[in-house]
Amino acid sequence: MELPVKPYIKSRLKTSYAVEGPEDQYLVDCGDGVNILTVSEQARRALAALPWSAAQTYPHTVEMKEVVARYWADLVELPLPRIFPGEGSQSLLYDTCRLFLEPGDKVLGPGPCYAELASDVGMWGAEYDFVPLRPEQKFRLDTGEMLRRMDGSHKLIYLDTPNNPTGQAVPLEEVEALVRRAAELSTPIIVDEAYGDYLPREQSAITLTGSYDNLVVLRSFSKAHGLAGIRAGYGVLPEQLRVPLDNITHPYICSTPSRLVAQAALEDRGFLERTRAITAQCKAPFLERTWSHLSVSYTCPETPILLLTHEDPSVDLKRLFDAFLIKVVSGTAFVGLGANSARLRVPAEEHRELVFRAIDAIDRGEPGPGAQ
Repeated sequence: MELPVKPYIKSRLKTSYAVEGPEDQYLVDCGDGVNILTVSEQARRALAALPWSAAQTYPHTVEMKEVVARYWADLVELPLPRIFPGEGSQSLLYDTCRLFLEPGDKVLGPGPCYAELASDVGMWGAEYDFVPLRPEQKFRLDTGEMLRRMDGSHKLIYLDTPNNPTGQAVPLEEVEALVRRAAELSTPIIVDEAYGDYLPREQSAITLTGSYDNLVVLRSFSKAHGLAGIRAGYGVLPEQLRVPLDNITHPYICSTPSRLVAQAALEDRGFLERTRAITAQCKAPFLERTWSHLSVSYTCPETPILLLTHEDPSVDLKRLFDAFLIKVVSGTAFVGLGANSARLRVPAEEHRELVFRAIDAIDRGEPGPGAQ
């Protein structure tokens, strides 16, 4: 018996670099874009002090929304009904696609971008129509080209800033230009700020949410806050989406323990500033060095990820890093990239020279000890 799975889901293979499996085969993990450099002591204490009652009852409280609103209060007023908790920003990204997309729709955004988004668009029978980030421009996003492509034919616009995998941040004035043009076309736009906490709050598109009713901004505690395992995040959505989003989600998204730890993290105001400084210090050597055949994408100094590309398109960069027992994410996971690119998360200082030795050897064409 063949079950009636939707054909546009059944016929596609989901693209994701999040896979289950052992991690101990690698000496250095430069894969997942999580914060391995700093820890919020307030969040750590909140996690250690969780009461058993937090696991016994459903998460009815609005306290997390109140903490989010206070966090942004000096920059923008966020009415509580417009703040939605999520399991990271991931669940809200899926749910927003579910609100709008139908078979045959098109979504405009950069390519490469966050792999799960481009893949999920296809799971709704829609097309991810991407504006390519070009290697000759060091993969820098040309927002002018994106504006020219916005012609009313797209059901949804997507922008991740900082971008995954390049780590580049789009200036707020350019983000607003995209939001404004989308509003003129009556098109919703998602600004995915999963890595947004690596930038000052003043650069967030959340500061624009009081002025535009087509703007969805998503944030996560998985990146700079270093809390990927608690699965917490939030979105700020237009008022008109409150009821539709409630209609397709359940009332208990983001557990009580996750909310309590996330709240403590947000109230640790000095933590993110320290994290940005330490991350920039660890990333600087990657931006200062040059290689003969490898190049680093245009990127933001404070974000923990970057894109490394080999000039030879036949090179499988992830396979070469695997031979040095260093975990990276293959460019093949992202639209618009090939195997000759790889996303790296900046390693901690104690692993930096090991990673540099591998990059230098790969650039010289020397095989790693685990090469087959």
